[in-house]
This record gives sequence, C-alpha cells and structure tokens, in this order.
Amino acid sequence: MSIAYTNRLGTQVYLHKRMTKSGSTRFVFARELDAVDAVDEIPDGYEIHESVHGRVTLRKPPRRYITELEELLVQRGLRTEPYLRRCRYELKGKLLEIFEPGAPTLNQNYEAVMRFELLDANTRSFRVDRMCYKSWKDGWMEVGRGPLAQLASSYLPHVTRSSFYELWDGDPLPPVGGPGTRF
Repeated sequence: MSIAYTNRLGTQVYLHKRMTKSGSTRFVFARELDAVDAVDEIPDGYEIHESVHGRVTLRKPPRRYITELEELLVQRGLRTEPYLRRCRYELKGKLLEIFEPGAPTLNQNYEAVMRFELLDANTRSFRVDRMCYKSWKDGWMEVGRGPLAQLASSYLPHVTRSSFYELWDGDPLPPVGGPGTRF
C-alpha cells in the first residue's frame, strides 16, 4: 500500500521514489499514483511536512530550538480571538513565523507577517519582528525583545488588525538626505 497524504486544501498526494540523473534517490509527492515508483513506507529518518501554503514534502526532521511549550504558547495565542484563528505558524530553526491569509483565492496563500526569533537558548530570550511595507524599509523590523510569553500576549493580538502597522520600536520617519535619496 502506498503512502498517501491529504493536505489542508483537500488534495491527496502520493509518495514516490525517483532516481536523479546522478543516480541518487529523490522522494517526491505527486497527485497521481504511479504504481512503479510508489513508496510503501516512509524511509527511516524522514517525516512528512506540510508548509503553510499546503505544499507537502518529505524531509529529515530539523533540529528543534523552539520548545514544544513555547510552540503551544503561540498556538494558544492564535486561538484567543476569532480573527486570529485563520492565521498559521511555522517553525524554521530558531524562528517561529506567523502567517496571515492573503487575498481569498482558490488556493489560499499565506504571507509571513510576524516572527519570533530565539536569541539566547539559556535565558529563552526572544526578539519579535514584524513585516514592514514601507518603500524605505521593506523587510523585517524589530518591535520588541523579552520572554516569549510576554511577547506573544503583547503582539499577536495586532496581527490582521490595523494596529499592526503602528508597531514600531524606532524612528518612525525614513532617513532624510542620506545616500540614495533624491532630494
């Protein structure tokens, strides 16, 4: 019996083993079942992973920096308000990224809007960043540091709200007259 997985979008995919040009083995998920290449069991040392966008892959389990308790804190924070329940999160090494749904489409896309980064594993100190959409500051912008419980309860309620754009821990104006400016 082949390995089948249904992602959050309701698409069923099957695990296959393919040979690369160099002769190494590659595992892929496909919508159509190919009896010749189908895999009957997950290889040792691998796990099925689904991204926030619904893409299914087979990967080696990554090293865990964020504890299960810290992950649970963020999960609970995303369940506190109905508007936050549509959000998703994903662990990426020392980062715990929060995604909010984009424009409604057939395949719902999610956009990373906030992230918690583990700064010190001994003190369990974190930094929270939010995505900035200003032309002079595209990318991540730090908004706070401290214990994850405090940061999650302070900043998660702003996700998907207009107050999110007021989260800023620095100079609210772009630099004037510096290199690269036109005036």
